[in-house]
Amino acid sequence: MKTWKKNIASISSALILSTCLAQSIGFASKFTTAVKPVYMVTKGTQHFDNNDGSISFTRSQNGILYLFDENGEQVLTFQGNRTASDHDAVYEITRLDMENPNRTFFIINSTIGIHPMNTGFWIIGKDNGTWKTFMTRESLSSAGYNLSLPQRLSIDAPGGEAIYLTSKHEGMPDPGQNMTQAKLTTVFRAGIRWDDSAHKFNVYSLSQNSSSDTVKSTKSKKSNATSSSSSRINQYSPRMSIDQVRIGGIGIGDSVDYVKSIYGEPTFTGDRGKNYLYDVLYSYNMKYGDSFTLSVVENSNGTEEIIDIDSNANNGLAMPCGIKVGSPVGDMYKNFGMPWRTISDKNSNHSYIYRTQYYPKVVFRTNQQHIITQITIVGME
Repeated sequence: MKTWKKNIASISSALILSTCLAQSIGFASKFTTAVKPVYMVTKGTQHFDNNDGSISFTRSQNGILYLFDENGEQVLTFQGNRTASDHDAVYEITRLDMENPNRTFFIINSTIGIHPMNTGFWIIGKDNGTWKTFMTRESLSSAGYNLSLPQRLSIDAPGGEAIYLTSKHEGMPDPGQNMTQAKLTTVFRAGIRWDDSAHKFNVYSLSQNSSSDTVKSTKSKKSNATSSSSSRINQYSPRMSIDQVRIGGIGIGDSVDYVKSIYGEPTFTGDRGKNYLYDVLYSYNMKYGDSFTLSVVENSNGTEEIIDIDSNANNGLAMPCGIKVGSPVGDMYKNFGMPWRTISDKNSNHSYIYRTQYYPKVVFRTNQQHIITQITIVGME
């Protein structure tokens, strides 16, 4: 997992003071510098010592995070807003100590994907001897946080009277650019202060400082010009449901008889040859028109089934979700989230690979205009 660097501009004390005048904030205690965050990526437990005794966070196999108190009792549960993909969630836990009075809080930032999209935010601590949640992702909406917009939320706790949040939205790059040139727009800035008289946190907007940036490639222009392709792996990407792994109603494992019952006899049938991925069984290709190709394997019992599927033209054949050749790449992200692997060539064409619940993988190829030009379902590699 890549830890994204914080890039938050310093906020002058005058701006903070002027912003807070619009709210009724009591005595604001000071925070000491926050310790380095702990990242919980897989199933496991992290222990913390604090002013209120030893506690532990446990991330379960399904991605849900639990807090256990000093007695080993489960007291809080944390689950992001995308429950279907919680098993891929990463939790960034930051311990935050406060002086005058002497208290300890924990900031939890839940993200999904190689471009870490925020799915949850919590500030927790003890109040009157009981662990409680003081602030959530929904709490930020009062300061202008858009709960429906995919965003990267970063936290800066430099010490002092406030915690600072910055959130950026990643849009698609311009035609002809690759994904490393995707535009990042700052869409939310806020400060969070502790009100000791009311025993709560207050959030206030700093959105007037929003700006637009562009993600810059870590490679130099020279290396980009000489490199033919680049590849990125996102080990936290969600797996595609197997019921979506079909094109034109055909999926891996369907029989040739079933295909012919829908489309009739193929336009073209290729020569038989040994397929070493399938225990040296014989396989061949069959085509319908010039853009829909099915690879077939002959089983030892004489039956024939589909092992690969490819559609490379806007022939009207779609996946169950409606995506087909000619669809914008944004539809792919909307339906399946961030891909498992991204391969980019020097001409700004991309291949996005998704894992499924089983062996098959799905590959979407796109052009410079970010339109899907080919969809391939691979039964086995």
